[in-house]
Amino acid sequence: MVALVGTGSGVATATGLVGLKGNSGCLSWNRVCNFYGRFCTQVTAAIAVNMLAILAFFFLVFSFIFAFYK
Repeated sequence: MVALVGTGSGVATATGLVGLKGNSGCLSWNRVCNFYGRFCTQVTAAIAVNMLAILAFFFLVFSFIFAFYK
């Protein structure tokens, strides 16, 4: 479960960075945040809250493991 939550957060962060900075490589995606500023602000806030939730989830999992083996 921890791996799925972490992977989902990583994918969301990577997609948000592509939207923020664009990709000038083989796909040549343009920046999305130049056109949709409010959307990018909301996505940034959602990713930040997601990272805090993941840290809390990791803390709960590790505290359960520590209490279980104690």
